[in-house]
Amino acid sequence: MNHPKVSVAIPTYNRIKLLKRAVESVKIQNYSNIEIVISDNCSDDLTTQYLETLQDDPTIVINQNSHNIGMVKNWDKCLELSSGEFFLLMSDDDFFIEKDAINRLVSGFYSETIAFVFSDVLIHNTDTNKKYPTTSKRKIFDLSDLTYNFFANKVQVYPCSTLLKREDIKRLGGYSSFNVNNSCDVCVWLSILIDRPYAVRIPAALTVYTVHNSLSSASVEEWQDEFSGIRRVLDGKREIIQGIDYRKIVSGLNIGLNRIPIGYISRSFRYNHEYGLISALIDMYKWKKLIFTLDNILFAARKIFLKK
Repeated sequence: MNHPKVSVAIPTYNRIKLLKRAVESVKIQNYSNIEIVISDNCSDDLTTQYLETLQDDPTIVINQNSHNIGMVKNWDKCLELSSGEFFLLMSDDDFFIEKDAINRLVSGFYSETIAFVFSDVLIHNTDTNKKYPTTSKRKIFDLSDLTYNFFANKVQVYPCSTLLKREDIKRLGGYSSFNVNNSCDVCVWLSILIDRPYAVRIPAALTVYTVHNSLSSASVEEWQDEFSGIRRVLDGKREIIQGIDYRKIVSGLNIGLNRIPIGYISRSFRYNHEYGLISALIDMYKWKKLIFTLDNILFAARKIFLKK
């Protein structure tokens, strides 16, 4: 049976213990043709010594940047060094939890109409040290369905659980070509889904995605700029997206955009004890009264009290 090569890229910076866990989770996969690409963004911990122990493994490609080039450019460095037909980007704090994860993701590419394949994940919140699953009933998505459900927070697509064709990403110019930081991966899979009609979801949690909640998260204004970048991707292909429910796509984007202030303010409420509930509600009110719908109230409650 033919097993096309899969490149699992692990960009890393100063997370030696977590990096080891990520690498080991790839090594135990039961898929027979895997390449591990590790790009160290000039770490100053013990990462260099660990990478030296991996140098004799022919399935591992190692790069060490002479200086920190930033997250997105390091992702592109991983892409540049990889040689697989398929490409999966796994942050150093994420990891596979099923030995057949890659095998199952590859099996989702059963047709040339498939843009990419993704699975559910367990989201590990470092603030609560709890893991909770992502779930959805749908297994096949087109552009409008996935865009709406993703931005409405009804389905999640994370790099560590998303398998793409490497040449598709290279054709787009890599992750840095979209001039956004936090959502460049969204711009990539969105662009590919515009060109090929379907994305396949594997209805099982195959990986753990780690969330670090803190006030250092991007501001409301920064996230608004990110959404502008996503909208540019869609508007640039408007002529191609004929016959697709564009209004549904825009509706999903607007839901996601409206929830940015809610997410940011809820983090402020949790991490700054002087930032009380009344202040949070006043600030939410200032953002076009976005909180005052039942759906958004429930969303805010989950963020603040359940810390999801």
